[in-house]
Amino acid sequence: MTRRPRLSLGVWILALAASGCSDTARPPRSASTSIAEDPSGGNSAGPISDDVKRGILNNVLKLIRDAATNAGGDNFNIATENLNDYFLDAKPEDFALSEPMKQFLQSQKLPPDALPAITEPKFQKNDGRHIEDNLLYHELATRVAGEGDDLTRVRRVFEWVVRHAMLVPNGALAPPNLEQAQARPYDVLLRGMATEDRKGWSERGWLFLVLCRQLGLDAGMVVSAPSNRPLGPVLKSPLEQPPRRLGRPWACAVLIGGKVYLFEPGLGIPIPTADGKGVATLEQAATDPRVLGQLDLPGRNYEPTFADLAGPAIVLLESSLGTLSPRMKLLQHDLGGNNRMILYRDPVEQAEAFQTALGARCAGVELWMLPVTVEYRLFHAGPGDFVGATLYPLQFFVSKWPLLSARLTQLRGETAAAIQSYVVFRFSDHALESDGKTRIPVPVQNILDIFATYYLALAQMEKGDPTQAKFLFGKTLETLPEFGRDQPYFTMFRWGAATNLGMLYADSAGQAWKLYEQSVASKNQASEARYMGEAILDSALAIRYLCQETPTPQTHGNLLRARALIWQNPFAPPPGTPAVIPPPATGIQ
Repeated sequence: MTRRPRLSLGVWILALAASGCSDTARPPRSASTSIAEDPSGGNSAGPISDDVKRGILNNVLKLIRDAATNAGGDNFNIATENLNDYFLDAKPEDFALSEPMKQFLQSQKLPPDALPAITEPKFQKNDGRHIEDNLLYHELATRVAGEGDDLTRVRRVFEWVVRHAMLVPNGALAPPNLEQAQARPYDVLLRGMATEDRKGWSERGWLFLVLCRQLGLDAGMVVSAPSNRPLGPVLKSPLEQPPRRLGRPWACAVLIGGKVYLFEPGLGIPIPTADGKGVATLEQAATDPRVLGQLDLPGRNYEPTFADLAGPAIVLLESSLGTLSPRMKLLQHDLGGNNRMILYRDPVEQAEAFQTALGARCAGVELWMLPVTVEYRLFHAGPGDFVGATLYPLQFFVSKWPLLSARLTQLRGETAAAIQSYVVFRFSDHALESDGKTRIPVPVQNILDIFATYYLALAQMEKGDPTQAKFLFGKTLETLPEFGRDQPYFTMFRWGAATNLGMLYADSAGQAWKLYEQSVASKNQASEARYMGEAILDSALAIRYLCQETPTPQTHGNLLRARALIWQNPFAPPPGTPAVIPPPATGIQ
């Protein structure tokens, strides 16, 4: 790294105002052409040929996919017009709800305009956001999941989410004089930060649910009522109705092969089976006290407890309104090839599937109000500046600066291109804005460099280059001070860097132990000694990184990982005190 950011907090805030950070993180979009007209030159009103419809659909999806980096344009409005052209011949009954689904939705605490919005036959501008989101979710989920059985694929996706969406405490991403806004999965992916407050605010869990949907798997949040504690206010409707008295959502439940498997987004680990070798089901957690008991640590008891799971559980389904809309069902039906994604899922079918799997252990299946509340607050005026609070941690992801394009390229799996983009502007002394003329202000450039260093580390980790990933995570630790009252929010990347270093060294230790065992089997004493030494050193480094304290539930999960490494070889000779986390910088000045 050639430059070390030195920017005081006061200068940082002034720099943001001076450099145009009022530009939204997901700005209005535009397109150079519209396909509201037949590509052959005729008017699209009336019957449209199949070839023209395919052209319309392909261009709509391209408009939406390119919207984020097309500053100041109109992509979404044009895409909406073209979708309505595409479905000119649809019948009114195609947009109607089935009677069971209508009854289900009417039983939920939805805002008064939700049902009309769900059944509206015309596509709206907001629908472009839903399609844009799921394009990204599908590309990411299917790439990360790879091949194999469903549980293996889901485990890969969960591990990716844990490594790439680090946890930050509630309030740490709040702008001055405002509360932190709950973030949608798309925004969590952009910034690489999520909040899990153990009271129902589960951004990492929400992200995991939408990725599971793209794998064709039903997933929800499990709610269990604590047995010996007052039931707290967890779920609120968008209309600020009195809170429902339920226990908190505490784990993601994924339905695979008729069983409900548990993943803990706060700790960042799948709930392990009693023998620690697999992923526990809800039935196992509720009937075997060893399952949750193994999550206790000295002075850090895990909740819920085994006793808390004695009664039936409620499953909460992800509740984005677009996912419930018949018009998305129509569109999904016509998607194929590279355009394939899941835009719609019937909640009644999901409810029946969970009820069948859980039997008497199911107390009900409902919509999770966090997603619909966030969606409602983004598009309806209310107390506080929710939109402003949403954009605050995304203020550097604007199309005129190179970070947004590079980050989206990375999330879409174009890792080599993303690395090149990060490197180009990270090491440029005169980085330019998207117009190719205006120089990025130096204070902003310094901050973009911090993001680029951390995201480069994530990219190298995903690419399968742990050496480069470790180096870049180390540079993040070396450059940034500890997060605190006088430090900007992106200094929390220290926590993500330390956690990922711990996991990377744990991976290295596991590989070294395997090579050691092979050396023992082949009676190669020289290799035996070498690989044992590497395994012990890497384990010690992993433990040191994983034992770093943060004000998030990830610390509990990291300590569980560290304990597992110690138990793996408790009598290994100490390797001395390895050099680990560099001393933090004194501040960004």
